[in-house]
This record gives sequence, C-alpha cells and structure tokens, in this order.
Amino acid sequence: MQTTRNTMRVIRDKATGRYFVKGGRWVGSPGSATKYNSLAEMDTVCRRSGLTDVELILETGEERTSGVLTKR
Repeated sequence: MQTTRNTMRVIRDKATGRYFVKGGRWVGSPGSATKYNSLAEMDTVCRRSGLTDVELILETGEERTSGVLTKR
C-alpha cells in the first residue's frame, strides 16, 4: 500500500483523547503527536511503551477519512 502525504497515523489514549508523543508525553492535538509509517510500527511502540487502552488512528485523504483500531 502506498502512503500519501495526506496519511496520518497517531496513537490516542482512549480515556483522555490525548495523543502520544515519542518519549512518553501526551498532547491535545493530533498535529503535535508522533506520526507513524505503519500499524506494525504503532503496535511495536505500544508494546515497548506499555501502552494499553489506546486507539491506533489512521486518517487519510483530503476529506480526512478515519479508521480507529482499539488496542487493549
């Protein structure tokens, strides 16, 4: 699957709605969050960082079509 410039993959805390930043910080804006290249990379970060009850968010295209995967 080819990734376009308009694709954004971020990790969001399900309870707070805040977005993950590399190093363990959380921010309120997806634009300030760490962006990932693949769901596999996001899964690895979650496991290594001990993140649970998070959502793996994929937004793509100009109309910001979204997909949400919940990781427990």
